[in-house]
Amino acid sequence: MNAKTKAIWGWMFYDFATQPFYTLLLTFLFGPYIVKAAYQYYTNQGFSEQVSDQFAQIIWANTNMISGIIIAISAPFWGYFCQKLNISRLAILLSFSIIVACSGLLWWAYPDGSTIHSSLMFFGIGYVAVGLSQVLIDTQLVDYGEKGNFGKLSGQAFAFGYLGGIIALILMMIFFIENDKGLTLFNQEPALGLGSYNQGGNRFSGPFSAIWMTVFILPYVKWVLFSSEKILRLDQNHSQQNSLNVLNYLKAWRERRSMTIFLLASMLFRDALGGVFAFGGTYATLVLNMPVMNLGIFGIVTGIASAFFSFIGGYWDVHYGSKRMILVAIITLTLTSLGVIGIGKQQFFYIDFSVTPWIIDVIFYSCGVMIGGFGGILQASSRALMAKHLNEKDKGLGFGLYALSGRVTSFLAPMLISLVTYITGSVRLGVSPIILLFICSFLVMLSVDEPSV
Repeated sequence: MNAKTKAIWGWMFYDFATQPFYTLLLTFLFGPYIVKAAYQYYTNQGFSEQVSDQFAQIIWANTNMISGIIIAISAPFWGYFCQKLNISRLAILLSFSIIVACSGLLWWAYPDGSTIHSSLMFFGIGYVAVGLSQVLIDTQLVDYGEKGNFGKLSGQAFAFGYLGGIIALILMMIFFIENDKGLTLFNQEPALGLGSYNQGGNRFSGPFSAIWMTVFILPYVKWVLFSSEKILRLDQNHSQQNSLNVLNYLKAWRERRSMTIFLLASMLFRDALGGVFAFGGTYATLVLNMPVMNLGIFGIVTGIASAFFSFIGGYWDVHYGSKRMILVAIITLTLTSLGVIGIGKQQFFYIDFSVTPWIIDVIFYSCGVMIGGFGGILQASSRALMAKHLNEKDKGLGFGLYALSGRVTSFLAPMLISLVTYITGSVRLGVSPIILLFICSFLVMLSVDEPSV
């Protein structure tokens, strides 16, 4: 491979390395595990089962909300000043070290909920670190692609990342994740003797993610961060006339109507999508009582759909345009989210499936495929459309504000979910604000103009 090809692969390996934080920790393993631990904590405090379910969802929502607020405050200045002060390499390495450390510390998240607050704190810090590091990674899309090729490259990177999440989840299912009998997928004891610990196989999702990230970040470090070839413009000083301060950028960007509207739309639909990913697994746990083994299988199916649609969606993006793909994805995710809310333990909306409960599983798995697939398309096309609006000199702050638009209200979905769950006393109805956010983002997105390439 030539130097640029290596650099592109190295850049995509960052997604491959960090995806387990989202797949294993946020959505399918640690998230559902920690809400079960929170449920146990509250029942031990004497609360009823329904109230414990309610409080478990609320504390998980509040953790995501606080992390989102911190990222929202930091993101626009983080990308700009890291580039301005020539510390992008150091910032990426520091962020990644924090992600790895916090993931490893999740080993001490005990199932009785005795360490629930410290465990959620470590998860929240890691979530902030992965969000801020992504700001710097996204800016590098401008270095590797041309405007007409951003969608394809972004889609391939997301697909490769989802592949990493799938492989990591499969390995966890085969060797570590325990069912109610303490056995793994193929009825074996958890590897490394973890079965002798208190749900050690399930608690290993954090350390496993830390090990995975440490190993697979190496191509990025070698081929991108410390490459002898100057393909990536990390820490490049621009002339004073191009180096406007943050306030001047914000004033100037008010005149960029299309990009400003897109950032607003992005703020809404990425917040909604984040809510889907953050609460999909916990919803299945609290509402459907889905066992962790089934959740893992659900995650694999969803991950495969995400990888496939992200890859294919990259080509669709080039052919049909980023805006059109985003609109299609939002419509699909809105309808799918509505369908998820209609799923109960033995019914779909008002249709009773108590005689054939397996149909409920089929519906839920189908919704997972749609969410994973079109969620991948939405992420890839959104990053591509943002890159089309930027040039070299403003990419650092540009993707900082892009991260801001994805995080400035990232507390909104968790906050609304927490609030609606508290008001209705229903975990099921508690996730309904996601639909409203998708609808609002669709209406705003209609006014965006896609730059010609």
